[in-house]
Amino acid sequence: MFGMRVLNSKTRREDVMFIKSILFGILAYFLTTFVGVMKVESQLRVNTQFAEVNQITVAYRYYKSADNYQKNFVFLHGFAGSSADWDLLVKELRKFGNCLLIDIPPFGMSEKRIDFDYSDANLIKTILLLLDMLEIKKFSLIGHSMGGNLAIQIASTVPDRIEKLVLVSAAYIPLERDDSRLVEVLKNGNRFWIGNLEDENLSTILNLGLKTYPMIRTIYSNLVPNLDRVRQVHLDRLFAQNVFLPAEVLIKFSKDKIEQPPLGFDLGKISAETLIIYGSNDNITPPVLGEYLSRKIKNSRLELIDGEGHLPMLDKKFVEIVVQFFKEQE
Repeated sequence: MFGMRVLNSKTRREDVMFIKSILFGILAYFLTTFVGVMKVESQLRVNTQFAEVNQITVAYRYYKSADNYQKNFVFLHGFAGSSADWDLLVKELRKFGNCLLIDIPPFGMSEKRIDFDYSDANLIKTILLLLDMLEIKKFSLIGHSMGGNLAIQIASTVPDRIEKLVLVSAAYIPLERDDSRLVEVLKNGNRFWIGNLEDENLSTILNLGLKTYPMIRTIYSNLVPNLDRVRQVHLDRLFAQNVFLPAEVLIKFSKDKIEQPPLGFDLGKISAETLIIYGSNDNITPPVLGEYLSRKIKNSRLELIDGEGHLPMLDKKFVEIVVQFFKEQE
């Protein structure tokens, strides 16, 4: 009996020690994560400017050409991305003109308001107001994924302001139903639907995901064929800029997209020379979308980057293709 009490006491002590070690590990993880996030965020703020536009604070980076070129390049990132997504390309394009990189609300360093209207129409209004504020009249527009969708709408809305257009893995869903192959691909593709979960439960799940670095790496493993090829600095930036994004705001953003009425824009109104780029292994926005866009947009051409997924702008070949596109007919 005495032996059993000693054994039980020892077991309880071991259990307590185990729980303490787990709690200490969790605390150490979050402290380390917080310090890392603040370090990366402070680095990003060095080149970031802020403007009050359309009742929200928009973060942006504006690099003026060292040679005083008059050309302007405007960059729109994808869902949960930021202006930092374009660093490889901007390093080269700064040689040919001014580069404006916008953090589309509520992502990046831009304000994350629960009461803002995140519909495409209002985001486009916000972007154009910022361009007007910076006195950028004509520009070349480069958009990735969600940003590619916005770029398509902007180019068809104000075609006279667009000099050239680059669509990168553009998340465009055609309104026509005459392309059975495209409809089937979209039907069977990977999709994230929020309609099957209550907001409170979804908010809890998203908050955990947004604040745990391993979750970010898991997401990226589905976007990029070889995760090791993605620079560590890019992952650090992505995590740092989304760790403080409230899940409630992300849900509001998604619902505004789902519930918005069709804008009814016309691809035929896009007059700018257009370069369309997709990764051959993209399972988020499949290359068949690029084929569709290249058929519908006049004066356009499609480039597929072999072996790439949803983030081709991290590939040196992508940079070469885009730079050559802007060098043409200079």
